[in-house]
Amino acid sequence: MHCPRCGSSESKVTDTRESSDGEVIKRRRLCTKCGYRFSTMERVEFDFPYVIKRDGSVVEFDCEKIRKSLCKAMDKEHCSSKIINTVVSKILSTIVSLHVDKVESKVIGLTIMEELRGTYPVAYIRFASVYKNFKSTEEFTSECQALNAQCED
Repeated sequence: MHCPRCGSSESKVTDTRESSDGEVIKRRRLCTKCGYRFSTMERVEFDFPYVIKRDGSVVEFDCEKIRKSLCKAMDKEHCSSKIINTVVSKILSTIVSLHVDKVESKVIGLTIMEELRGTYPVAYIRFASVYKNFKSTEEFTSECQALNAQCED
């Protein structure tokens, strides 16, 4: 790790802390050359599968697309970025746990809906209305009724 002040690669770790969700480790470092203190963050780097889109094309996995979709769906939920990050992390973990080289975009959409369904029903309906491309109010109403029936169980 290079010192941001002098560029030296010689530093020592003075403190290590794990985040509450266990996904990030923060390390305080001290440059042994100039004495500058700085922080670094470590997190697991996932190998995401390629995405097979509806038209059959294959594209690289893009975590930001999931984050943007969730932000739009959860816009009126007054969720903090920490909550959105937690939901994104759960979705990404589920996708990585499939252990495949390629995943259909349909699977990603269903995973997102499943994550939203129980905890954020309004966000679920917002996401589902775009994902399922409702053509009529009847389709929208039917989805709302199905969600209400599930919540009552």
